[in-house]
Amino acid sequence: GVKIHVLDGERFSLGNMDDKELSAFGDKARRLNLDIHIETSASDKASIDEAVAIALKTGASSVRFYPRYEGNLRDVLSIIANDIAYVRETYQDSGLTFTIEQHEDLKSHELVSLVKESEMESLSLLLTV
Repeated sequence: GVKIHVLDGERFSLGNMDDKELSAFGDKARRLNLDIHIETSASDKASIDEAVAIALKTGASSVRFYPRYEGNLRDVLSIIANDIAYVRETYQDSGLTFTIEQHEDLKSHELVSLVKESEMESLSLLLTV
């Protein structure tokens, strides 16, 4: 498959392509029998919306994201829970799967709890060890 960040390629990135170019990218990947996975480096609404729009226009199967917040741990976990709730409420029925990636500042059990508490069937967790 193809795992590509929305900003990879700078001015040639998926984030800078128009709908026709995104569709052509998806068509080429399918001709090569490649599954597309879209990545973004944040979990805020605008970043998720951009990644999902690109995923849907390219025919991708998944979106991977990781939260990038600083501050009090309790506050950060609350913000991430709200981000996940937004993804669930907005994109649960999009046909996409979502993966939250472990960020260096959060412990595995904290992310596992966030995923479990989300009750979002299409959300998984990628842990790096």
